Amino acid sequence: MPDFKEEARIIRELVRAGNGPDPFSSAVRATRMPMLITNPRQPDNPIVFANASFARLTGYARAEIIGKNCRFLQGPATDRGEVARLRAAIDLRQPIELELLNYRKDGTTFWNRLLVSPVFSDDGVLTFFFASQFDVTPERERVARLERDRAELEAEVARRTAELQASEQRLRLALEAGRLGTWSLNLETRHLIASDSCKAICGRRPGDSLSLEELQATIHPDDRAMQAAAIERAISEGTMLDAEYRLALPSGEERWVQVRGQANHRADGTPITLVGTTQDITERRRDQGHRALLARELSHRVKNTLTSLQAVVAQTIRRASSLEDAGESIAARIQAMAAANELLVSEDFASASVRDLLERTLAPFGIDDGQRFVLNGPAMSLPPHLVVAFALALHELATNATKYGALSNAGGVVEVTWELIDRATPALLRLNWTERAAPARGRARAQRLRHAADPARARQRGGGPRRDRLSTRGRGVHRGAAAVAGLGPLGGPTLVSAFPSRFVAELPSSRPRAAIRRAAHA
Repeated sequence: MPDFKEEARIIRELVRAGNGPDPFSSAVRATRMPMLITNPRQPDNPIVFANASFARLTGYARAEIIGKNCRFLQGPATDRGEVARLRAAIDLRQPIELELLNYRKDGTTFWNRLLVSPVFSDDGVLTFFFASQFDVTPERERVARLERDRAELEAEVARRTAELQASEQRLRLALEAGRLGTWSLNLETRHLIASDSCKAICGRRPGDSLSLEELQATIHPDDRAMQAAAIERAISEGTMLDAEYRLALPSGEERWVQVRGQANHRADGTPITLVGTTQDITERRRDQGHRALLARELSHRVKNTLTSLQAVVAQTIRRASSLEDAGESIAARIQAMAAANELLVSEDFASASVRDLLERTLAPFGIDDGQRFVLNGPAMSLPPHLVVAFALALHELATNATKYGALSNAGGVVEVTWELIDRATPALLRLNWTERAAPARGRARAQRLRHAADPARARQRGGGPRRDRLSTRGRGVHRGAAAVAGLGPLGGPTLVSAFPSRFVAELPSSRPRAAIRRAAHA
């Protein structure tokens, strides 16, 4: 704040000195600070003195200044509120300091910091107002630039903060989607910092502690030495830590994780921290094992399929009346084998549903129209090693039914039923193939064939009839039964029985008896 008393003293000395060589008067006239004096005892408080600095500041000549009220410097953009404050202080004969936007003679503006002080005579009478001016435009512009720069900086900070938050959000979502947790280990203090997702992978809740000792205790005992060696190698050699091992969680669950990290070192090579990620790879490990199992099963199935194909071709050629007939039969049987293998592939070679196998194998014979075939039985499955042989058996039955049996005329129907045999251990599937409205036979007496894959079992049952004799004896079901009986070396049915218009086969099921019974009543 300016010293108004000192200014008043200067004015008094100036007044006393008049135009003499008084140093105070000379100082007011010569100073580079714009100054003026107004006389409140005259109408409208006109300017009675203005130094040369004031004239240079405003661009007006002294003759244009003297006798005017200070308001002649105001313009359209001058703050009316600040003008009102100035007038109120003058009316109250009080000193005041404020900043006004004033106008020069050429119309340009400048910010004027105005200090106005009343001057009283020795007897207390108001005689003058003394005013000093400061051009604070450069200061104002610097402040404005600083404010703009600050606003731009704040906007940039806000933008980068938002980008950082968005990046952190994306990183968090990516870590969660990839089942990744982050961690940092201080190698000097052995203090471990783990993210919530890392704790979750290790079987902890977000608020739980997870020290290095607790983490090491979670590692599967068989994998601890490998994990410790991998960390030591990454720290000492400066290589990337990349290890996979098992965690034995507090819940009893075993989980596979992949840990990757990198050590940070000082300039002298001293390791400081080890920072990295932990990923839950349990499903990947399970899938790898499953793929390896499927690869082994596929190799086994391919070998078995080629063996079965070789046997089918040999059997077909022996029974065929001509090479053309053999070619057609082989093509049809290969198609049946392909359908069975396709079903196995869709079930990952685990097993095959009896109903699905029936529908796929009998599709070429018109099962889709819903009129020639009737299927009825519980939800049961066959083990993979029996699926191809069973499909071939169904194909032989359907082929002979088409040539000689119920499917050889418009009204014939084939009914296929299957059931669980409770007396058997392991569980057995009994399949009944019954043809209705089949062509009339010359002889109505029942004929029966039993074939056992185990020769000893066949001898216990009195031996099986000669295959060549059966294959030429009857038609329809009996021809199909004869063909099925020949599939024993391929893993075909354990027991085959043939009657007029009916065929019965028994073979193992891949499902436990209790599970089959539950599925059948579901």
